[in-house]
Amino acid sequence: MHGQATASEEGPVSSFTHEDKDNTFDDQPPMDLLYELSADWDELAHIDPLWAILSRADKKHMAWEINEFFSTGTIEADKVVEEAGTLGRPKLFQTALDFGCGVGRVARGLAHHFDQVVGVDVSPEMIRMAQEMNIDIKNLSFTVNLKKDLSVFPNETFDLVYSSRVLQHLPSSDLAKSYISELLRVVKDSGIVCFQLPARIGWFRRHFSKRQLYKSLRRMGFTGLALYKIGGLHPMELITVPEDEVVLTINLAGGNIVKIIPDEREIYFYKEGYIYYAVKSPCDSSTSRVD
Repeated sequence: MHGQATASEEGPVSSFTHEDKDNTFDDQPPMDLLYELSADWDELAHIDPLWAILSRADKKHMAWEINEFFSTGTIEADKVVEEAGTLGRPKLFQTALDFGCGVGRVARGLAHHFDQVVGVDVSPEMIRMAQEMNIDIKNLSFTVNLKKDLSVFPNETFDLVYSSRVLQHLPSSDLAKSYISELLRVVKDSGIVCFQLPARIGWFRRHFSKRQLYKSLRRMGFTGLALYKIGGLHPMELITVPEDEVVLTINLAGGNIVKIIPDEREIYFYKEGYIYYAVKSPCDSSTSRVD
């Protein structure tokens, strides 16, 4: 336990508890892609929320057992903190951000390591579920964000910024790269950012989109639940960002990639992906690779 508060202890969370009213959406166009993304994930929250968050082939149709589901987040959080520690980061264990937190699967695990943890997500329904499922964890809070940035958070707010299985579901690679820059902005100089992204998907997934078929059938009047149960269809997007573009994005944002690890967890979804660890400059610009 690195932080002062455990997952069951009181923690000073008030400064990181943001009400939805603080996230004003007036500056977003009415049909903004983020609103569509938010609606998609609200729908997934009603259809099969745990599988949508951690999409293992054998866990479709509400097959996740809740304790097993959350235990995967604890394991993942422990592994990220351990890996970051080998890189000498973060220096402090005060604050952490889980970007794209869903119902708080990994955020709950991070709460064992940090004094305060914030989970942010584009789906109000996922955030509602996260708040209900983690109500007893006092150093953990959740907020909805429907902006194309993380301006709800000041510069250099967090010691650890984490995002996994999230950026890949954004509407475009440009938006994913914009958020990567934001993840680096909100991390402290002594902190570290860890995020995952696919670099390449197979031919079939490039040319056949379950999302497009799902959307077409939804417009014809089919329910989302019926399309998922009968045809295995869902509205999840899957994008890729090549490794060199990720590195360039971090460099342009004033940071360096310090470690790249092949992501072998998501073979079900894509052919090639990586887990990136990034810090703010100045630092040793060398990158450690695990092949």
